[in-house]
Amino acid sequence: MRVLFASTPTSGLFNPPLAIGRIPIATGHEVVGLSRRAFRQRVEGVGAKFHSLPAQVDFDPGEHPLSGSRVENSPPGPEWLGSR
Repeated sequence: MRVLFASTPTSGLFNPPLAIGRIPIATGHEVVGLSRRAFRQRVEGVGAKFHSLPAQVDFDPGEHPLSGSRVENSPPGPEWLGSR
């Protein structure tokens, strides 16, 4: 079986799929993790292959200009991704 787990570039949403991905790896299945480049070592550390998110969405949420800002002040829709 081939399994893909994908996650947004935040640790809180990345950790559960990483933990679940260990189960099929332990039984000999091929697992691929798709997330931000900063998580490469963690994905490969559990025995999965790694693929990076596209550059335009591969960012560190802690370094994003909107981190710590009130959501009401952010532009609507996905345009905020380009405002970094």
